[in-house]
Amino acid sequence: MRHVFTISYSIRSPLQIHITGAIVCKKAFRINLNVNFSKNSLHANYFWLFLYACVTNRNKMKLNETIEFYIRTTSLALSRMYNSIAAKYGITQTVGYLLTYVGREGTPSTRLAQLLGMKNSSLTRLLKKMEKDGCIYRKVSPEDKRVVKIFLTEKGVIRRKIAKRSVLEFNERLLNKVDEKEMKIFFKVFDIIKEQVTIELGESQLSKFKTENNIKNEQLVQ
Repeated sequence: MRHVFTISYSIRSPLQIHITGAIVCKKAFRINLNVNFSKNSLHANYFWLFLYACVTNRNKMKLNETIEFYIRTTSLALSRMYNSIAAKYGITQTVGYLLTYVGREGTPSTRLAQLLGMKNSSLTRLLKKMEKDGCIYRKVSPEDKRVVKIFLTEKGVIRRKIAKRSVLEFNERLLNKVDEKEMKIFFKVFDIIKEQVTIELGESQLSKFKTENNIKNEQLVQ
């Protein structure tokens, strides 16, 4: 497969190199090169090392260097941390998330299933456990008798405050180590990932993905 690409390499103005070329196989590389500094200069030597690395390392990404690896391992680390914190209060990370999604005026159980990305059967079991624990109670909606809304008890409100405080305090500690510019880049990368996922899913899945994405972007209860 033929991969045509362009590399732009700059040392310091006005010293610049622009390379155009094509990879036709793993070892064959053809270029047209315009250089405006001495071939034997130190800058030129560094450049050739850079070019060699670009060619030889192409298509050699390892699984532990993929985006999926970093997202998955980071997600697991966060889950371990939040579950450790939640265990001190007799709950889990999932329970903590659910508590933050229950509105003051009640939230339909079907809506919670969408917000948490859970199957209705799994959510039903979790709600029964939380109700038995005294964190929530259910009430039929007066507007629609078919809708059952979930409300927090006083105990549930206290635990929601704990869950919210734990998340915000952790994020504050992170922000002390990451500047605003880095955070913007971080969020931009995730937006690009989500955009690419919609492309990979295809048109038939696009509207469904956007709906789920919008749901997950809703603000948590303050």
